[in-house]
Amino acid sequence: MTASSQPTRSGGRPYAIVWSPIPLISWLMPFIGHMGICSSSGRTYDFAGPFTVNEDCLLFGKPTRYLTLGPQAAKQAAAHSSGARSAATTANPPHSSCCCTEDPEAAAGRPQAAAAQPADLSAVSATCREGEVGVGAARLEASAGATRSASTAAAAAISPHSWDHRLAFAATTYRLMQYNLMTCNCHCFVAHFLNQIAFRGGGWDMVNLAALVFLRGRYTSLGGLLHTWLPWVVLVALGGYFGRLIFLAIYLALCVPLLAWFLVYTWCCWRDLSP
Repeated sequence: MTASSQPTRSGGRPYAIVWSPIPLISWLMPFIGHMGICSSSGRTYDFAGPFTVNEDCLLFGKPTRYLTLGPQAAKQAAAHSSGARSAATTANPPHSSCCCTEDPEAAAGRPQAAAAQPADLSAVSATCREGEVGVGAARLEASAGATRSASTAAAAAISPHSWDHRLAFAATTYRLMQYNLMTCNCHCFVAHFLNQIAFRGGGWDMVNLAALVFLRGRYTSLGGLLHTWLPWVVLVALGGYFGRLIFLAIYLALCVPLLAWFLVYTWCCWRDLSP
């Protein structure tokens, strides 16, 4: 582990999403927890309550899971779209006039006797073909240059200053908002920040963000793994042993409606503040 990836006092890591279990709720449903986002130095930010965004102090203690984000993936959508616009413009430069196009004024002032003279059609045709080849080569070169420019812009990483500035701006925005576990929570705050920097093209919400951390998040240590799963395993084992089908029915009656609510609300009702 490099020095830059060492956890901070609050357990954060640079450019990382951090996650910690919520007592009782995460013991029943381990896919639900508290989420925060880290600055370039590993300082944690989490939406912890009405008009409250904590800094360097997660609401439910040090995180047990984290997912380091690649800052180079931020702003790729903006770079790609600008590169595409540049390619569309440069790939179709103004059409060069062919030598066989005649100036009307010059034709009007030309003596009628000269107009009657036979033109060298083979020379005119060859010159036109050379002009078309030159225009085509210019278009190909311009398109290749635009593609290289777009690739370079997309590969450029967001600077630490920009990352921290956007994070501070997102924290200021959510310090003006009410907190609601069901509609406006810590996941919304992290999703808002990722949409602000267009991380992987944006489009983040509570559901895909929770799924990302749940499926790809790493554990901070063996203790973090046990802290995340041991209460749930013990509860399910005891409930299944003593309650059997009754416990299963109660457990599903709690989990399924809650999961359905988050899916329906996120996809049908929730709107991020990002433009």
